[in-house]
Amino acid sequence: MQTTPQNTNSGKHLKQWFKRTLGCCLKEERQNRHLDIDTIARTLHTKTINIHNAEQGIDRIQWHTLARLLLFYKKDIEITLTDIKMKK
Repeated sequence: MQTTPQNTNSGKHLKQWFKRTLGCCLKEERQNRHLDIDTIARTLHTKTINIHNAEQGIDRIQWHTLARLLLFYKKDIEITLTDIKMKK
């Protein structure tokens, strides 16, 4: 996410960006494996709506659902801080 004065005034923008980005990654992983949400929900013993919301980046993050999905996909989250390129 590019940090600008417009999106640093509120942590809300950062939170929305994080949820959307994470959701896109989860959905892409599921689609790459040719799995449907119902199958994963049954396997993980969770509600389909929790997985759907996680993939869409909507509602509050259900951390237990996220943890189960990461374990199911054998994935981890890595966050890296990068330098901001300032305009001259």
